[in-house]
Amino acid sequence: MASELGISLSGLYYYFKGKEELLFRIQYHTFEALIEDLDAKLSGVENPVHKLRLLVHNHIEHFLAHINELKVCSFELESLSGEFERKVRGLRRKYFLKLVAILEEIISTLDDGAHDPRVAALALFGTLNWIYTWYDPRRYPSAQKLADSLCDLFLRGFLSPERNSG
Repeated sequence: MASELGISLSGLYYYFKGKEELLFRIQYHTFEALIEDLDAKLSGVENPVHKLRLLVHNHIEHFLAHINELKVCSFELESLSGEFERKVRGLRRKYFLKLVAILEEIISTLDDGAHDPRVAALALFGTLNWIYTWYDPRRYPSAQKLADSLCDLFLRGFLSPERNSG
């Protein structure tokens, strides 16, 4: 990372007390930006499906522009301790609960009691957070196209209710 910035490793640590602080700042800034951007996009939106689409698009758009931050957020939470860990876990939880609340709104319209919004949120984030391993900009040239495709798959699946019995 230091070489990408055009400075030495010791120069990088002039600005940060250590690796843990650097990892904290990356993760904290990432989730702070995700939440701030999402809140702005959701302002005044009532339709829960539209809210879900906005969250997915926001997540994908942010992380396609910051793919290395996605890797840090996916793998480096365990590198944090104390106050750093508490602050990042708090922001991650806040972001997670925003998705759970949107999914609760959607599920409440189904009246079937067969869906757990927490499990659905974990499944969706599980999908979204691995995009860096398979994303190909030639196939999905825009974050919107990819977000739409993933939302459609998440919301509708492959099988219609009539075909789901086989």
